[in-house]
Amino acid sequence: MEDPMPWTAAAPNMQSIAWGLDAANAAEARSAAEIKAAVIIAVAIVVAGLLIAGAILVAA
Repeated sequence: MEDPMPWTAAAPNMQSIAWGLDAANAAEARSAAEIKAAVIIAVAIVVAGLLIAGAILVAA
């Protein structure tokens, strides 16, 4: 398929660049939120493990 407007190909499409930057920023924010959630889950697992270990020691 031939480009119907070949003269526009050389100029950068500002709209698509803006969308690309938005997508990059959104991905960065999302990954930061995922890391934060993973850390919170890991801490919760450790705390739960300590509580269980404490309960076992108390019961023994």
